[in-house]
Amino acid sequence: MIGRLGAVPLAGAAFAGTLFGFIYVTSLGLLTAVSVRAAFAHGGGRPREAGEVLRHGLIIAGQIEAVVFATLLQWLSHHLEWFGQPPEVARAAQPFLALIGPGRCFRHSCSSR
Repeated sequence: MIGRLGAVPLAGAAFAGTLFGFIYVTSLGLLTAVSVRAAFAHGGGRPREAGEVLRHGLIIAGQIEAVVFATLLQWLSHHLEWFGQPPEVARAAQPFLALIGPGRCFRHSCSSR
């Protein structure tokens, strides 16, 4: 669908998707350890430990994943020139990052509606 708009919007969407994908895969990697440790504790007959691991995993997901990575994504959206993309592609990527990353839309463009 974006390809019909032109090469620059398509490149911007792909660039934004790549940045988001990197952060998403990193998040999955961090949280994979939670399921492994919870399964190990459950299989070892330690349900209380499995519950603690799950609770800590939810804290990690809520604080690190949601806050740190969303903030990082929003911060990176203002420094896209660091990645060596043409300026027009970096400008085209910013609206896509605003839609993908929580927070920015609610502070800027959505509040004007």
